[in-house]
Amino acid sequence: MNDWTFDVAVWVCYNYVPEAHVAGFIWWVALKEWWRMTMGRSNNVLKTVALIGAFAAAATLVGCASSSGSYAKAKEYQSDPSPEVDTLYERDIDISNRISITNDENLRMLNEDLGRFFLLDRQSRLSPKPIPR
Repeated sequence: MNDWTFDVAVWVCYNYVPEAHVAGFIWWVALKEWWRMTMGRSNNVLKTVALIGAFAAAATLVGCASSSGSYAKAKEYQSDPSPEVDTLYERDIDISNRISITNDENLRMLNEDLGRFFLLDRQSRLSPKPIPR
């Protein structure tokens, strides 16, 4: 790997990472000098590993870039992180559906209870003749 490969790789990182413009030049000069002093006579595998390590370190130090529009989105989200949810996990339509299902089940159970109360849930046992089922 030649010195121009390192220069191109650093140039790509410098131009495509906005936060690197401030500290990028200092890092670039320091890394290039370290590269020339340390890796000048080494084999290509060691150079490649060192270059990958340098990019990994630069990527972790740079962080994520965001535009001013994302700050507005973040504030909008922070003001109401769950705009459609009325309870911990249900939307308004989910609550209405749950209530209607509960009312329907309660009315069907009431019909069964009334049938048992008025003894209409089974046939009479008072008949002198057997009743076929």
